[in-house]
Amino acid sequence: MNNLCKNKENHNLKDISNISYKETKDPKDMERTYITTLQTKSIAVIVPIYNVAPYLKQCIESILSQSHINFKLFLCDDESSDESLQIALEYAQKDTRIFVFSQKNAGQGSARNIGILTAGGRLNFQNKEELKQNLEAKTFGNLKDEMKTFKGFKSYFCYTGKKLIQAFICQKAIKDFESLLNPDTQIQDTPNFDYLCFIDSDDFIKPNTFKNYLYYIQGVDFLYSGFEYFFDGVEKDENLRTHFQNYRITKEGVISDKDFIFINIYTGIRSFCFVCQGMINHSLVYKNKLLYPSDIYAEDLLFGVLLVGISSRIYVLQKAFYVYRIRTSSSCAYQSQYKAPPRFNNILESFNGDCNLLKEYLRVQSSIVTAQKILAWANNYKDREKANSIKRVFVPTYCKRAKLILNFSIDPLNLKKQFYALKPYLNATEKTGAIKRVKNQLSYKIGLKLMDYANNHIGIKTLILKIALIATIHKIKLGFSKLYFIANPKRKPLALEDYKDFKEAFELKNQEVYQLGCKFLQMRFTLRGFKHFLLELRR
Repeated sequence: MNNLCKNKENHNLKDISNISYKETKDPKDMERTYITTLQTKSIAVIVPIYNVAPYLKQCIESILSQSHINFKLFLCDDESSDESLQIALEYAQKDTRIFVFSQKNAGQGSARNIGILTAGGRLNFQNKEELKQNLEAKTFGNLKDEMKTFKGFKSYFCYTGKKLIQAFICQKAIKDFESLLNPDTQIQDTPNFDYLCFIDSDDFIKPNTFKNYLYYIQGVDFLYSGFEYFFDGVEKDENLRTHFQNYRITKEGVISDKDFIFINIYTGIRSFCFVCQGMINHSLVYKNKLLYPSDIYAEDLLFGVLLVGISSRIYVLQKAFYVYRIRTSSSCAYQSQYKAPPRFNNILESFNGDCNLLKEYLRVQSSIVTAQKILAWANNYKDREKANSIKRVFVPTYCKRAKLILNFSIDPLNLKKQFYALKPYLNATEKTGAIKRVKNQLSYKIGLKLMDYANNHIGIKTLILKIALIATIHKIKLGFSKLYFIANPKRKPLALEDYKDFKEAFELKNQEVYQLGCKFLQMRFTLRGFKHFLLELRR
């Protein structure tokens, strides 16, 4: 975290867009680069499906019409009750690049994980004991009858190449996808595809999206791209902001993971979701075994934070190739009542059928699970500095959201007990005192004295004596503080970014008084530089 803190001191905090954006790419060079090196790159396109029949065709058509054709499309149905699965199967009959999966309702995260694991060659497609007999390959014409059989077995199946291929039954796998790793298959050094791209089944992408994504993702871990809203059957919300607007990102180019974390700190968001905002280098996900959490609401929150955690270089692309549909019946439930998926029926009974109350409860559960899993990841990640940065920046935010569990009198999942275990992380950003700490720094104290020298024209000898006294007292206090914190490690102060008033404190560092102190400390070892500094200060 120390490097992160040092990095922040070099930023102009009054304008966050001044963060260093390196290696910005010229779109004029895209076509030549694509023809020479990129057209052979393979993409696994993963689309989770749940009751999206009115929108699914537009989504699939936008993918199949891309100019870059080297991709496989994984359509992962989460037990839709409408015609979504049938539509997916009809497209699979026409195009052999399409794989269709179906599973018992377990959430979009679980559906996406099927695509991730299949793209990595890690799924074990074998019939389990619960399935009494081996299923032969079926033609598309017989598929409707077979679908009923599969639903009765709570099974998965995969349809591709105009045939129904091997099925497997594994109820535990819905919640624990590690159990699907094939122990008989040696893990490859590289995955089956170069890149992963997630698209929600009610959204669509513009022409040449994949070609552009491939160009901009070269040399980085993931591409973070813009999107535009499409209001479908709902009133247009002029105040609805994109993630780039929320993060106050106005430029594009390669940024470091530390800069991206700093953006979260400075804007106060301290939360990052990723699902359909670009493209990911597949080897990064493959080697780190990164998956979406299953069976929770807002599963993209955890995935996004951990994606930043394992990344080092990110390309921020302003251009919007993705079209995000705002509709009344989505899982976000814009301007309408939330409809609970089947997997939450038991919990819904506890809330007497109140879907909106259930949704709020599931949000709390998501925050608790996200905080727990970030902590578990941070405790095991080999880069301790990076892990501690992620933990300190993001965990308190989800703990604060989890605090809403105290407002619920009904708690069927016993979330209150889990919340109390997270309480030590709750107040990490509640305290103030960052401003006071900056004013106690040597740079600020010396800066104040230099301002007196500039305004009141006190003598140089008097100035030097006063600065020497300030530096001596500061050194003595610093020594006592170090001894105290060695003896009392639990009382060690937080990093500046962990205080509630951190913005004001960082902006204080940009003020002239602090900058004067910093300049003096840089010049004090050179007599010539010191004299020149004082001369300029007089002027």
